[in-house]
Amino acid sequence: MPLFESHAGFNITEDKLQIVELNYSNKFLLENVDEEFFSENWNVNFSESKFINILQNSFDQLILRKPLKTDLVSFSLPHQVFKIFEIPYDKTLVSNDLLEHYKWEISELFPDYSPDDFVIRAIEVDKSGFRETQSVIIIAAQKSVLQHIHKFCVKNKLKLRFADNVHLAANSFVVIDNPKSKNDFFISLYTDNKSISLIASASNYPFFFKKLQLKDHDEIFEAILNLYDSVNNNGVDSSKALSNYIAGSFVDDLLLQKVKDEFDISLVKFNPFANLNLSDEIDKDFLQSIDYNSFTAAAGIALRMI
Repeated sequence: MPLFESHAGFNITEDKLQIVELNYSNKFLLENVDEEFFSENWNVNFSESKFINILQNSFDQLILRKPLKTDLVSFSLPHQVFKIFEIPYDKTLVSNDLLEHYKWEISELFPDYSPDDFVIRAIEVDKSGFRETQSVIIIAAQKSVLQHIHKFCVKNKLKLRFADNVHLAANSFVVIDNPKSKNDFFISLYTDNKSISLIASASNYPFFFKKLQLKDHDEIFEAILNLYDSVNNNGVDSSKALSNYIAGSFVDDLLLQKVKDEFDISLVKFNPFANLNLSDEIDKDFLQSIDYNSFTAAAGIALRMI
């Protein structure tokens, strides 16, 4: 099997489904970029039938405009699907005991949920070399949503490869943009209409991950300040980050300039299509007209190899 195969990445937001399809034959070729709004805003608590129906309607419109050339697909999922937090851990515990400890923490932090409702991933922050804290970042995905997506794929004869957090998917471009940076760390922000998150990572290994809810998008500037303060308060000098990136929606030049003026932080907007060759079928006018930054997660998950 080749290292990379043709692959379509889908990003689910609150109000739409985005697609980035890539073909690979000695080089990456961008086959499709598109988005379709949902008939109503998506909610993590939707029943299976409602979830699949809303997803199906938008998917049908996308493939009506341009059918898929691959059956391999992956999904990036919004923050509301995940519980993300950091806790201390005991290195002397075996893996099964650690898992039980993580489940207990979930039951304490989120008493309205059963720990068995989640697929749990743990990232040991001290392995990055940039933090000595003996703690783990817990990324817990709601099983029900993953099951709904799997059933949607089966229904449409698609092969599901990956499903991941929207920011982790977008963060793939940190490594893509900096392939030779082995001893540096980077900071990336991801924003949508209800949240903003920050990841500090080295070689695509996150060692800090925090998200904040936004009551109103006007809070984004203050939220960025709070997130950078959190990084600094956890033993990482954010000013030493080699680059600071931002992806997602509602990222305009006024925000970037304000962050530069107030914090002396130069945020770089991801352009996921900058280094991709375009298929002859790509509508170049459409590509130039879209908010390309908002497709970073879909492109990032489409480029996922492992």
